[in-house]
Amino acid sequence: MVTEIGDGLRRHGFDLIHPFRVDWYDGAVGRHERLPWDAGGESLAVLVGNTRALWPRFTSELAADPSLRRDGNPLDRYVETAFGEGLGALAPPHEIVFAHEPPPRRLPLQRLAVHTGFTPLSPGRLLAHPAYGPWFALRAVVIVDVEGPPGPAPEVGAPCAGCEAPCRAAFEHACEVADARTDPALLRERWRPWLAVRDACPVGREHRYSEEQIRFHYAREWRPGD
Repeated sequence: MVTEIGDGLRRHGFDLIHPFRVDWYDGAVGRHERLPWDAGGESLAVLVGNTRALWPRFTSELAADPSLRRDGNPLDRYVETAFGEGLGALAPPHEIVFAHEPPPRRLPLQRLAVHTGFTPLSPGRLLAHPAYGPWFALRAVVIVDVEGPPGPAPEVGAPCAGCEAPCRAAFEHACEVADARTDPALLRERWRPWLAVRDACPVGREHRYSEEQIRFHYAREWRPGD
């Protein structure tokens, strides 16, 4: 089942597939934060994310579809459409909770990633994948009415072990900039200190997003042909 889900989503650029059991997460959080699923704690759930592999698929669709370019949140729309296509043939009952959904369905995906053994949280308050570092994003959780993995949740890795944590100072600086409301030039460029938090991590630098992808995510800029 996990292979089927992964195969359906990877062709759309979602290359991070992490299976877990519902009670690995539900057992670690309060009732109001639990997954919206009544099939039981032993059900399969899959955390889905992407590296920079998403970018060429998304921009290809964005260049080809004028209505997508006019959408106020084109990436959210692409994600929903891609999941519909990628999981359209999935037979068991299932539910998708997207990262961009508003409350009350919105999930704390950072906490979920840690509790289910996907990856730990860095001192810079970003998830730090052992291979990709902070250069990835989480997009959704897919919950399926089949049995999930046996046993307890795996321990998260430790990509930050032995690191001097330059991301911590970068994070503290970004918070200071976020509070500075008097300098218009600084406000226009306040996304750069948040980017610097990611850039401070020594892990996964070879997987850094392209400049075009960075400007789309941080500055909401995109030009046809990028």
